[in-house]
Amino acid sequence: MLYLRCGPGQALFVQHAAPDIAMAVNRYFGYLLVNEVCLSAELFTPGSGAKAQKNRQPSQSEIAKVGATVEKIEDTDLREALRALGLALSGRSEPKGR
Repeated sequence: MLYLRCGPGQALFVQHAAPDIAMAVNRYFGYLLVNEVCLSAELFTPGSGAKAQKNRQPSQSEIAKVGATVEKIEDTDLREALRALGLALSGRSEPKGR
């Protein structure tokens, strides 16, 4: 079951196009995923989705820590890929409540 939120002006169209929407989603994923489309009572408002995280630049100590962690890896491509991954993960903010 797929729940959709839409504005009042689009609700009638979405209800009418529900079978086509379900078929399009199933065709995209390649198997039966959605068998029914339902409209949510909560209205859709632009910007109501998940907020994108702001990327911050890692500090010099984080760069040094990641560099020290991967420096012993002999394969250059793997070392650089892991360095990039480490820096990307160190730049993420900690979830609130931790």
